[in-house]
Amino acid sequence: MAEYKATSNPDEKDEKLPGWVHREIRDHDRRYECDGHVFVDGTWGGLVCKKCGR
Repeated sequence: MAEYKATSNPDEKDEKLPGWVHREIRDHDRRYECDGHVFVDGTWGGLVCKKCGR
């Protein structure tokens, strides 16, 4: 299982990660107001936050 360490802060972006990873993390931060920055591959696709499980 892949683990993604990323941030929605554009100044701290890891340019090696694909754009969809950054979009999902930004949307997660807005939707759940969770500042988690470590994500894993979800069972049904997409990413799951290790901090809140969403």
